[in-house]
Amino acid sequence: MTPRQSGRHRRFVPAQRPAADPSRIPDYAEFASMALRHGARWEITYRTGDPTPYRARHRAVEISLASDDLHALDCALAAFEPPPSARPYVLCRQAAA
Repeated sequence: MTPRQSGRHRRFVPAQRPAADPSRIPDYAEFASMALRHGARWEITYRTGDPTPYRARHRAVEISLASDDLHALDCALAAFEPPPSARPYVLCRQAAA
């Protein structure tokens, strides 16, 4: 006997969606876009379970920033200008003069 002949209707029950993976970066597209914009100067990372999961480390200067808001970190990175630094050979020339 086929299901149509039995007179019973089957109800479609979708499979349960798996819970969101906590190790995934929320709003990854925005995070990746920000990392591309600032990637020349900054190393952008995400740490799961941290109160300030979004982190940026300057590639040339010993400076790190952290935030719990991606937009706030993006604004800070856009506004930040590292202090100018003289190259060692310039300082040697000035001292010799």
